Amino acid sequence: MQLLTLFYHFNKVAGHRTLEQLIQAIQGNHFKDQVARIRHLAAKGKGQQASNLKKQLPAFTVSGHFDGGRTLEHLVEYTHFIVLDFDKLEPTQLEKLKSDSRQDRFSMAGFTSPSGNGYKIVVQVDSDAEHHAEAFQQVRNWFRDNHGLEIDRSGKDITRLCFISHDPEAWFNPNKEVFPVLTALSSTKVCHPDQRSGPVHVKSENQKPTANSQSLTAIFARTQSKTTYTPGNRNNFIYLFASKANRAGISEADTLAFAQQQFPDLDTKEIRQTITSAYKHHAAEHGTAACHPRRGPATSRTNNNFSSPPGELMMANAPIPDSSSLIPVSADLNDLLLTTPLLDDQIFLNLPSPLLEGCQAFDDPRERDVFLIGALAVLSGCLTGIEGVYDRRTTYPNLFAFIIAPAASGKSALTFAKQLGDAVHKSLLQENELAMQQYRQELADYKLLMSNYKRGKTLPQEPEKPPFKVLFIPANSSSAMVIKHLRDGGGTGIMCETEADTLGNVLKQDWGGYSDLLRKAFHFEKISYSRKGSNEFFEIDQPRLSVAISGTPNQILKLIPSVEDGLFSRFLFYCYAVQPNWRDVSPATGGINLTEHFSRLSERTLEITRFTSDNPVLFQLTPGQWQNLNERFTRLLQETNAFFGTESLSSIKRLGAILFRIAMTLTACRRFENADASATATCEDVDFQAASLLVEAYLQHAMFLFEKLPREAVSAFNQLPNRKRELFKKLPPQFQRKEAVQLSESLGMSESTVDRFLKMLTEAGWLEQQEYGSYDKVTKLTK
Repeated sequence: MQLLTLFYHFNKVAGHRTLEQLIQAIQGNHFKDQVARIRHLAAKGKGQQASNLKKQLPAFTVSGHFDGGRTLEHLVEYTHFIVLDFDKLEPTQLEKLKSDSRQDRFSMAGFTSPSGNGYKIVVQVDSDAEHHAEAFQQVRNWFRDNHGLEIDRSGKDITRLCFISHDPEAWFNPNKEVFPVLTALSSTKVCHPDQRSGPVHVKSENQKPTANSQSLTAIFARTQSKTTYTPGNRNNFIYLFASKANRAGISEADTLAFAQQQFPDLDTKEIRQTITSAYKHHAAEHGTAACHPRRGPATSRTNNNFSSPPGELMMANAPIPDSSSLIPVSADLNDLLLTTPLLDDQIFLNLPSPLLEGCQAFDDPRERDVFLIGALAVLSGCLTGIEGVYDRRTTYPNLFAFIIAPAASGKSALTFAKQLGDAVHKSLLQENELAMQQYRQELADYKLLMSNYKRGKTLPQEPEKPPFKVLFIPANSSSAMVIKHLRDGGGTGIMCETEADTLGNVLKQDWGGYSDLLRKAFHFEKISYSRKGSNEFFEIDQPRLSVAISGTPNQILKLIPSVEDGLFSRFLFYCYAVQPNWRDVSPATGGINLTEHFSRLSERTLEITRFTSDNPVLFQLTPGQWQNLNERFTRLLQETNAFFGTESLSSIKRLGAILFRIAMTLTACRRFENADASATATCEDVDFQAASLLVEAYLQHAMFLFEKLPREAVSAFNQLPNRKRELFKKLPPQFQRKEAVQLSESLGMSESTVDRFLKMLTEAGWLEQQEYGSYDKVTKLTK
């Protein structure tokens, strides 16, 4: 399913979703209250106020997938969707249109607009972007003639936005017919659409292979793995192919020559225009990714290069010569990172201070998300007076967070998250200075007493040197120094680094190998340390360490070399990429001074820390929240086992504890807001809901990473596709066992594997077995 682009403030890209996901969001309650206020204002005749409030809603482009902006220059892929906007309907007209659209042969989705007196209908067409206006007019005429209603002409623009709405009766039906569009090029087609399902591969004897033929062949095969060359999608296919060739540094002339051989059914002028457009729009990306011949079989990898997603290898039966000897270009991973999910907007509506004010400082949704995950980890390390009981064990709020993105992607938001703890850190340093001053005075007094000491008198007692307390522990410390810092800090501390290499390099040193220390600290297990020759021994009963680090995709291997490494399941992950974009850095843009803003929030964190320390509290969930948690993770455990296997289950089990810790962190902040000094604190539903939404999002990011890390420390990156997910996606809504077996053959799955998979899906609630060998899908896989 094509991805549509979400925007905030009309032009700021907030993420990408399928049409089905957007309809589900409209059916849900995420925007219920905001849309209700809009409709209330409109009903009261306060149209301008309603319009202003509506503009605060996120909006999406039905007809296009955009990156970096909302102009045609930023169009990545045409979705073939047309949106029809029916405005100012009478209640009877609205109800009739709702009913009629569901029955209409071409309408595939519909929902009520935010105003409450309009309706949106989405139709899929078989034409390309250059014929969008023609397609819109023909679809518009069809609906006007068949339903007798006028339609807003704004849908003729590919960049047209639709605001998110709330409509429990919104619907989506992907099985509707595709609207056939008559275009001026229809008569020039070489063959009938029904006669072809892919490009014709003909080598002209008059055209010699270029020096880049092998690389172009690899790119061509990789493009086939992402989209299909079929009627209605041919120009999109060529555009995507040309964009990849441009990133690989191949000249426009060579790409055109290759394309003319591969697409003899298309007019040369049409091919040239599409390729020129791709090279023009992505000129800044020319040569940013290399494509090289592979030296070994397609199924083996000997280099740990975090550059390609699973499932991007050439298929053995692809109609391309020597496809098994080629390797994908590195831009593909970046493409996938661009589409990882943003955090749900509902999370940010009712966060406690200082998280709410911190998140509001960021206009970019990725920076906002990065700040929140880092802030949760930092705050969790500041809260020394709160504890709870999870799985019959005392637990604390401490979290491990890892942010993964290419360079210059906005990871610097983590530095502002770290700044939340600055006031606490400085207060500890000030306490250290005062304690040292007192120690020096006591030591001087001791020395004076010793100089006057006479035998037989009481021997003066030497003062003990005070511990040196810090909040932030440098990640380049040895394991012994980390333990010393934890001991001096009463068992607590935070490691916060913006470069994962700092920690990863230490883990590779004999003296700094504290991977085991991190694993034990996550579970608050006792840590012991002794040094030879000095009779020095000490231990920390319940170490409370929080970790927040960021790095590039390649850096993760230094810290977590495989999914089987115990650290993988202990971290919250947030993986992403952004399109290159320069923002106005001049003071003229206005806005708050982030340094001053987070300095003030740091003082707030210090107040929360002192309040929690002075008023210790036992955190607890309500019976209903415990039931929700148990049911949620029962479902997630079954689903993850079905699609990712048993290796992924440790992540699910620890995510339950992480949800509890996030809720504990939010509750500690909420408790300070309410000046609640009682000895017990029960999680509010709003905080439990936020914690639940967060862990579901972080699970998606963890499973994204799970498919790309090696399965064992000595192996290379896993490049095999997730065959179970691919099979599930290919299965129709209703199917027979034999259909599943037939589809699985191309994925290399045996019948017995398919049978076990179908059984697991049925037990997990993804399938219903109506009778022996007959299945219905219950849930569609969208992530």
